[in-house]
Amino acid sequence: MVYFIAGAAAGLIFMLAFVAVAPVMVFSLARDSDSWAGAFVRRVNPTTLMLGLVVVAYPIWTLFGGMLGLLYRLSTQVTPGSGLGSGNLAYTLALALAALMVAVPAAVLLRRVALGVVVIAMAFVGIYGWLLPFLVQVAER
Repeated sequence: MVYFIAGAAAGLIFMLAFVAVAPVMVFSLARDSDSWAGAFVRRVNPTTLMLGLVVVAYPIWTLFGGMLGLLYRLSTQVTPGSGLGSGNLAYTLALALAALMVAVPAAVLLRRVALGVVVIAMAFVGIYGWLLPFLVQVAER
């Protein structure tokens, strides 16, 4: 249970970073009249899309964090061993690789907001890859 709660707490923290960056990305895409993403955002209404992202971010990132907490628990049982400042090196490397595999194509597709994609990916790895194991470690004391 500690792992799920620590993951949910990390999810709430990640949600704060996501909500800070994603709306700026949406409005930046809406101003870009040449791209397919800009046309989509303008057709949906940027304000509605941004508010929808904010409302959906709370439960989704919290639940996702809880699931990553359980995945972290599994990784500590299967491949124990710390490294890179994390409680489990395999978990952190797998998370960083997954974030990289998602962020690179997203940054290429959304060139105008590539910096936002990078910020979200770095926050993802930092919060779920390093903060989550730290929260578990603190909660188990």
